[in-house]
Amino acid sequence: MSRLEPDSLLSQMRFRRTSLALVATLLVLPTMASANYVTACTTLDICYCVNTDYRDAIDANVRRVRELIMSNRAAGKAIGYLSIPLSPAGGGSFAVNSEISPRPRLI
Repeated sequence: MSRLEPDSLLSQMRFRRTSLALVATLLVLPTMASANYVTACTTLDICYCVNTDYRDAIDANVRRVRELIMSNRAAGKAIGYLSIPLSPAGGGSFAVNSEISPRPRLI
């Protein structure tokens, strides 16, 4: 058995690393491709890529929220929605926002 040159060892390591990455990618692709995705657009023309496996749960939650809004309006209550982003993007503070987000206030 001959001793391999450093360049040969480096080439073998690169080949093995590339092969391993290819095999890993091929193993992951079938699971990604098995989900069915559709494009769903809102009335404001904002479109989302939606996994059809979750479509029924999403539709049920939308119906539930709309019913809550309608029943509260019928009771003469004002309706408002406040979203507290936890991301610091746009100047927010994760520490402050994550502390106050669980404490909604009803007026």
